[in-house]
Amino acid sequence: MSSDHSTMMDGRVVMITGASGTLGRVVTEAFWKSGALILAVDRHGQGEPRERIRRVAADLTTLEGAAQAAAAA
Repeated sequence: MSSDHSTMMDGRVVMITGASGTLGRVVTEAFWKSGALILAVDRHGQGEPRERIRRVAADLTTLEGAAQAAAAA
């Protein structure tokens, strides 16, 4: 097994909720480093623009917000 994890998740889509929080930022960074395509969801859609990261503002405590996040995937 290689120690280079940069291609482990290549082309896979990961939805991260609470992406602008402390834990969410760490999880987003880990998946980004592994090559994943990321849908980063939080209430405000905040965060730095980066390749392979799509930021979505959605309140997942509502049905409408959950539908909005799912539609963005």
